Parts: sequence; C-alpha cells; structure tokens
Amino acid sequence: MKARKTELSLMNVVLCLLVIFIHASSEPVSKLLRDSWQHIAVSIPWRLSAFVVQGFLFLGGLKLTLNHPDGVNGRYFLSRIKSIFLPYILWVAIYYAYFILIGWLRFCVRDFARYAALGNLVSHFYYIVILAQFTALTPLLLKICRRSRPLPLLAVCLGMTVACNLYLSALLGKLIPGFVFRYNDRLFTTYLFYWTAGMAAGLNYERFREVVSERLPVLALLFAVIAAAEAVCYRIGVPRVSLTALENMHTLYCAAAIVFVFALCVRVTKSHPLPRLVSGIDGVSYLIYLVHPLVIFIVNAFLDRLGLVDLAARYGVRLVIVYTVSIGAALAWRSLRKLLRSGKIKIFP
Repeated sequence: MKARKTELSLMNVVLCLLVIFIHASSEPVSKLLRDSWQHIAVSIPWRLSAFVVQGFLFLGGLKLTLNHPDGVNGRYFLSRIKSIFLPYILWVAIYYAYFILIGWLRFCVRDFARYAALGNLVSHFYYIVILAQFTALTPLLLKICRRSRPLPLLAVCLGMTVACNLYLSALLGKLIPGFVFRYNDRLFTTYLFYWTAGMAAGLNYERFREVVSERLPVLALLFAVIAAAEAVCYRIGVPRVSLTALENMHTLYCAAAIVFVFALCVRVTKSHPLPRLVSGIDGVSYLIYLVHPLVIFIVNAFLDRLGLVDLAARYGVRLVIVYTVSIGAALAWRSLRKLLRSGKIKIFP
C-alpha cells in the first residue's frame, strides 16, 4: 500500500461525518410536518448529504487503482475479507443480538444468514453488500479500465447506471410475471458509474488532482447551482416532478458533489496539515460507520424512557451523543488495540 494521501483521508472523514448526520436526522425528517420551516431546515441538508454512499464507492475505486494499478492477487482479497467482511459479519451478529435482547426479533440461523447476505438488518449494511460485489468484480473491472479510454468508458457506465437504476426492477417484473425485485438499491449496476469513475481517477490520479484543484471556483459554482436544483426538485417532489427526473437529477447531483468535495479537500490539504483528530477518525472510519446506528438505537430508547417527546430537543441530544460516542468509542478501541499489540497492556498476567 502506498502512503495515505491527505486529501483522500479528509474526504473519507467528511463522508463519514455526513453518514452519521443522515441517520441521526431520520426522525425529524420523517416526523416533522413537511411544509414546516423546521422540516425544510433539516431535510434539505439531509437530502444534500445523500451522496455519501456514491462518494465512498468513488473513493473505493480510486484507492483500488491508485494502490494496485497493475492488478490484484490473493493477498488483496484476503485483506478485504479480514478488514471489511469479517467485521461486517461480527456487527451483523451484534445488531441481531441487540434486536433479540429488546424483543424485536427471535433467533433463527436462516434469518441471520439472509440478513447478512442482503444487508437489510440495519439500513447502513447495504453498502457492504455493494462493496462485496465490486470486490468480486475487481479483476474484470481493472482489466476493462486499464484497456479503455476514460471518457467513453464512463459514458457507457453512466448509461448503464441510469438505465438499471430506473428500469431494472420493472424489466425483471415483465420478464418474470409476479416477480418483485426489491434490492436494486444494493446491486452493483446501480452504482457502477461512481466506482469506475473512481478507478479512472486513480489510474490518472496526479492529472485528475491537478485539474480539479485548479478549477475549484468553477466547480464550486457548478455544485451550488446543481445543489439548488436538487433541493428544489426534492422539495417539489412526486408527482409534480417525475420519478425519472428526480433520479436523474440526483445522479447529476451526486457526481457534482463528489468532484466538488474532492477538489475542496485537495485545496484544503495543500495549505493545511491534517489535524491529529481528523487522521484518527480516518483510521477508524469503518468502525464508526458500523457502530453509529447502534448508538442511535440506544439513544432513542433512552430518550423514550425519559419521556422526552420534543423533536428538536431529541434531535439535539441525539446529534451530540451519537457523534461523541461513535467517534470516541472507535478511537478508544483503536488505542486499546495498539496497547495490546505493543504488550503494554496484558489481558492475562
């Protein structure tokens, strides 16, 4: 592995913090009156944060080709299993045990296996299912990206992404009468453009980094215009804006947001070193991603027991606790592991 690039670390942290914001904001977004100013104040930032999965996949593809431009071997897949998929299975088990403990579920091996395979036990797990598909496709996608010109390849992948996102479920329903495909949101075809865009950026990294950094003012203006259009379309909603238009607008917004955030991170890290806290969060971002919904569940249950019903108060308490506990616990766990590995702390005398 090459040395971690500070702009990628900063972008990873930004996406990690936005994920927590999205999930911690779900209660006010779902319960506030849609026409109230409070709902508008929360739902627009919530909607505009909804490029994080696409952003993480872009970073995944970028880091893949940046660190493995000549291909991958068995050690790469073993490292992915060890660092991503085994922790995922562990955390599926932790959430499953928690839901059994509070009476939401009953233990069943078959149900557990289905939850792990589909990533539908908790909302954020679907990202790991997508990541598993791209990991399995790594050799093929690397070969295609190395042998293709970037712009035609991305045009084809964008067309596939848009078409599969809009029409795959309906097509399968027509081909198989009575069949309802509910998992298009976790199929790799829905995100192919973002992953391959990251791969193309990684293969041409220095040039890509230089171009977007030089054009940051233009990218910022473009992002602001597209973000405003995204917010307006979201607020108007269906049926006044067709579902196809909403989905296409969101795809355009995600692409603009990813490029803008990357360019901004490049510019920031050129003139400022990465603070220790940011570097620390970058190193435990995956653990933060896995653990933070559990903290939300526990905080919500605690607020219910307190009898706190005011949505604004619940929201403020939830944000503070979830950010503090999720990040603090992940950093503490990393420090403990380092101490255990160094031999400074021994579990057994």
